[in-house]
Amino acid sequence: MAEWTQIRDGLADVVRTVTALKDVLTYEPESIQTHPIAWVLFNSYDRGQAGQVTSMRYRFQVRVATPYNTVRKQAEDEVISAALAVADAIDTDPQFSGVITSGLATSPDGQAGWFPVGNVPCRVVDVYCSALDKFPY
Repeated sequence: MAEWTQIRDGLADVVRTVTALKDVLTYEPESIQTHPIAWVLFNSYDRGQAGQVTSMRYRFQVRVATPYNTVRKQAEDEVISAALAVADAIDTDPQFSGVITSGLATSPDGQAGWFPVGNVPCRVVDVYCSALDKFPY
């Protein structure tokens, strides 16, 4: 059984393999100095039990962002490309290099929008990650 912080940090390490991203954080930044940037945040969990096995399904939000005060076409293209690369990276390493020993992670969905960071409007794509970890009850 991995701690949720180990799974979050394992996911952050997977996201760091996306070469288009200039930085990956495990907290929401106060400003964006380089872009595109991503941060990994805990979203929710679901706990289940079957027989002698407990499962924890953690949901994380990987927010990929770039300031929208740059060239807008460039901002749109770079944030979407980087976000789709994050989903691919999760599919490529669904156990986060061994952090998850019994279970897998997937990126089932994402959503685009706008979000202010330090009073600067940003184009964002939230890539969601569902990470299943199973362990004896």
